[in-house]
Amino acid sequence: MSEELLKQWPHGPDGEPEKPALLELAGDFAAYGGLTCSMLESFGIPYLAKRSGQGQIGFLYGGFSPEGVKLYVPASRLEEARELLAAPPILEDEPFVENEEPED
Repeated sequence: MSEELLKQWPHGPDGEPEKPALLELAGDFAAYGGLTCSMLESFGIPYLAKRSGQGQIGFLYGGFSPEGVKLYVPASRLEEARELLAAPPILEDEPFVENEEPED
């Protein structure tokens, strides 16, 4: 974990960093994995991206990992992160209405 990420990561009462929890295995290309990371950042949820094996090399040379990326968040923020990613998009021209029932 980088020093910057460690500063943002929640710590337990013992001062140790909170355990990371797997949020999802995402497609590792800018339109999906990058968007997911941007959403987490914009809501102040720290995350750890882990690419295994050849995935890290593919990311360095090609900008994506064919194996995907595992995204981890602090265990205490896992549900919040899941809700954020499951929320429907709000388009600029549409008014925000909470708990709107879908039309048939």
